[in-house]
Amino acid sequence: MILDDCIVQGKEGEADISTLYTKNGDPLYNGVFLQYPQSQIGINKAEKVERNGMVGYKFANDTRDYAIYLPMLLTMVANPYIFGPGRKDIPHWIWFVLALVPLGIDGTTQLFGLRESTNLLRWLTGAIAGIAAGHYIVPLLNLV
Repeated sequence: MILDDCIVQGKEGEADISTLYTKNGDPLYNGVFLQYPQSQIGINKAEKVERNGMVGYKFANDTRDYAIYLPMLLTMVANPYIFGPGRKDIPHWIWFVLALVPLGIDGTTQLFGLRESTNLLRWLTGAIAGIAAGHYIVPLLNLV
């Protein structure tokens, strides 16, 4: 199993894309395509991409969400083993804000069409935010 972008920006012609039309998408893009506009990616459901002999599918949720929640969970589980049980000292808030900056830059530039983010970049920025969130959640829960 590989975590990769099914449709590489600028190389859309290398992939065969199968979609199932939904009311949000364009009915012209129901079926299998060699040419598929960037604007339609993610709108139609059941996207299957075949590229270089591999088959890829969309994540059920955004890659960034998985990258936030999994590291956050792992950090929360590891926290008592690393810092000791019952930790109540909350790190200064500025560290949390700084951890969210890469995620904010990546998401904002993608939102406004300045560039297209990649799954690797989504995982990295999401993991930074998830790890930071885990470090704050555990002490806050211990205060209750």
